[in-house]
Amino acid sequence: MPLISRAEKHTPPKGIKAKFYRVDPSVKWHDMIAVVSFHGKMPDGSRGKAHGRYISAETMYWMTLLGALSVVLDFRDLDYKWGDSMLGVFQVLEDSFREQWSDIDRSVPIKLLSSDKSSGLYSLVTNQDVYFETVDAAVESCNQDMQFWIDN
Repeated sequence: MPLISRAEKHTPPKGIKAKFYRVDPSVKWHDMIAVVSFHGKMPDGSRGKAHGRYISAETMYWMTLLGALSVVLDFRDLDYKWGDSMLGVFQVLEDSFREQWSDIDRSVPIKLLSSDKSSGLYSLVTNQDVYFETVDAAVESCNQDMQFWIDN
């Protein structure tokens, strides 16, 4: 997936940055899936509030720009240990896209990639069905969710 360059819309807090990717056009619903990766360090506890807001804003920016209804969040290169500021990210996404998914009784498809570096996610998001080993596997899961959305 090629990196998309753009002018910076949100000033990142110290120590974190985002990268945006387009899904390969060979994937059926590629234009409905956003992929965002985050790199750096998220401070523990309430010191990570600005970082959580930045993650939310950057994810929403990319989803809105693409017109996406599902997202892969790649946190494998983000040092994240603990703090519930990250919960705000998931709440913003759920609140923003709930209407599109509520008619078919589904939650917004949010897929996660994590690593030992971002292991704090596992205590916040305990549903193992949202975690994937690779971007390709997460994108394929989003693609299946989009197909279900289109069919219903």
